[in-house]
Amino acid sequence: IKDHASRTRLVAGGVTQAGGAPRVEAGIAIELEDGWKTYWRNPGSSGVPPRIEWAGSSNLAEATLLFPAPRRFTDRDGDTIGYKHGVVLPVRLVPKKADQPIGLKLELEYGVCKDVCIPVQQTLELSLPPEAAGKPAPSLQSAFDAVPRPAATA
Repeated sequence: IKDHASRTRLVAGGVTQAGGAPRVEAGIAIELEDGWKTYWRNPGSSGVPPRIEWAGSSNLAEATLLFPAPRRFTDRDGDTIGYKHGVVLPVRLVPKKADQPIGLKLELEYGVCKDVCIPVQQTLELSLPPEAAGKPAPSLQSAFDAVPRPAATA
């Protein structure tokens, strides 16, 4: 979906096993035009953190949104934390029924900023079949790899 200075899409990944239960990997890709930025879960002194509602999804028991390591930006309004050029926010999904597809439907709100911030609201949908397997696309794998975690689990 193209909106203001950004494009957003859902990215499907593979199915992995976590403690014997299937886990589906996906991502929310936000591409930004040159000079624009968006924010991390804690945006700093100003900015709009992403907000996601999963209520419209089907066969979804759990959704865990992860955030790749952000950058710090300093301008006349103070320090903010986020991403330039774009980001893929990885998501780990657990289906209610492992043999059924997940109907992912989310309401996404985020801010894009250059000189002023513009709020963006979008509805994104994707069907994730239960038989998807293998490693996620390189951009999604890179996003999972960029999520901060304790050194012992890296």
